[in-house]
Amino acid sequence: MNPDVPQHGRSFRAAWLYYFHDKLRPGESERFTTERVGFTETVNLPTNDPEKAWRWMAYTALHQQEIKRAAGVDLRGRKMERPLYSYSLNWHPSQDPTQEQMREAAFDSLRTMGLEEYEAIIVAHTDREHPHVHLLVNKIHPATGKGAKLSNDYRQLQKWAYEYEKRHGKIFCRRREFNIIAKPEPIPSDLFVSTEPTQAPLAEAFQNAAPEIQVGSAPAPREDNGKRSKADQGNAAREEIRQELRAAWNAMRNRQSREIDEMERMSETAWGRMRYWFRRSCLKQPALPRLSSGLLAGAFNALARPQTLREDLRKTHEQERREFVRTYRIVRTADRLHELGT
Repeated sequence: MNPDVPQHGRSFRAAWLYYFHDKLRPGESERFTTERVGFTETVNLPTNDPEKAWRWMAYTALHQQEIKRAAGVDLRGRKMERPLYSYSLNWHPSQDPTQEQMREAAFDSLRTMGLEEYEAIIVAHTDREHPHVHLLVNKIHPATGKGAKLSNDYRQLQKWAYEYEKRHGKIFCRRREFNIIAKPEPIPSDLFVSTEPTQAPLAEAFQNAAPEIQVGSAPAPREDNGKRSKADQGNAAREEIRQELRAAWNAMRNRQSREIDEMERMSETAWGRMRYWFRRSCLKQPALPRLSSGLLAGAFNALARPQTLREDLRKTHEQERREFVRTYRIVRTADRLHELGT
């Protein structure tokens, strides 16, 4: 399942012309054939006719202030310039959902977005190799005139899509699974690094951390040029450390992302899974591992169950992130002890 959210729109008629008819051919300005339309359904509208439905939605959007006044809602606030919200739900080409399953998924996604009370039209297309439906939603509430809040819509849809795949027994998007399940602990925002007294613990923490931050020693404190107070120098040193560790965190995350891509690519074939398993085993043990029963059992397990490789890599990445965050805590604790004079 792959949700797609294009930009918000202004014209309900333009959306109706595009989504409920076939694509334009060269030289055409309009086309009213509907060969690619699988089925349509309206939500919270008094009609099942898509042409009448878009007109009703446009009327609701144009009369937002009148609806607010009738509902006793505060009339202040900016007028919504783009009342049309559209997104699509795309199944994997190997899947073949029924019309009822596509309909249920569309309604479930609306509930996830908090749009179950808003006017919407569902349309399924058959012009691609993968099954998909489009949803056109009026962001103006038909009873209160309030605008829908969709600032976090993409993340909500991605989380919903992951749960949808879990319920149906197969995960197609491994990258999304990694981002949701193995979501890293955020970097502490209140990192404080002092000057000379904390350099030794800071350097030790760096040496024991992830590869990206094994810099050997902490940045040296700036020399006092007589123009800056000690407080200014301390703040500058803290900011320098923050920037360095932010860069190190991003480097670690990028490396982990590349490792996931490589693992998924090699997992496509049995030979690739065997190669990947033995290579990971050699990385964990710098000396060439002996062909013990445990190693062979692990190799055959990886051959038969590709998810073993994913789980092993996920645990490794989680450990790296925990170690990274632990480094922050060591640095922060050492600095606060210094500030207290201990």
